[in-house]
Amino acid sequence: MYPAYNPFGYSTASCKILSFIAMCARACPSWFIALASIDRFLCSSTSATIRGWSSRRVATRAILIVTIVVSLFYLYVPIIFENIETVTKCPLAQTTFPLFNGIWNLLIFSLSPSTVMLIFGLLTIQHVQQSGKRIISQNIQVQNQSESITPAQQEQLKRQKTTDRQLLQMMLVQCVYFSLWSIPISALYIYTALRISVVPDALQLAKDSSFTNITGVLSGTSACTSFYVFTLSSRLFRRELMQLFKCRW
Repeated sequence: MYPAYNPFGYSTASCKILSFIAMCARACPSWFIALASIDRFLCSSTSATIRGWSSRRVATRAILIVTIVVSLFYLYVPIIFENIETVTKCPLAQTTFPLFNGIWNLLIFSLSPSTVMLIFGLLTIQHVQQSGKRIISQNIQVQNQSESITPAQQEQLKRQKTTDRQLLQMMLVQCVYFSLWSIPISALYIYTALRISVVPDALQLAKDSSFTNITGVLSGTSACTSFYVFTLSSRLFRRELMQLFKCRW
């Protein structure tokens, strides 16, 4: 149940415009993180041509294109949303096709960005592994081929495996974390659509309101808390972060 000062319920115009802005603002950051995973894939490539696509100019254009495309994805919101005069004004499932809103949001906001992050994260790790193997191979070729691997090279191999494991861990944590935080809001849309004909009592309204508030906070913070997740979950990230501070200061 929305509070009396809820701006979404002021009028039909506010319901349409604010719902559209809220959905776009929630989805865009997740796709920006997906773009960052693509950029990491590009800049880690051994091909100079592919690395050339990792630039500020390309990133700026990609962000603009993604913003426009996401806005087009949610263009149906200002068309079919209405400010219905019920206990819950401008409700989530008051559209012409209530299930469509939930399923569409699940695909565009919850699953697709995570899938892109996972795919390009794995490809980036593959690039890093290839680069590490090439460097180690070049170092070994400098020495006599009949000699065994030196302790320094063994240590380098060990560090490379540790880095690969940490990168894989960070990538998996990011995908799982974002999915866990973004799927509940889509589940809420679908749940509300399935119960659109049910008249809830006061207790059920309170439960629905709490669930709505919790899922709203989770979906709004999933994209902006990656830094803290990486800091807590990855020793490699913490070490590189400390090195960055040392270089800056």
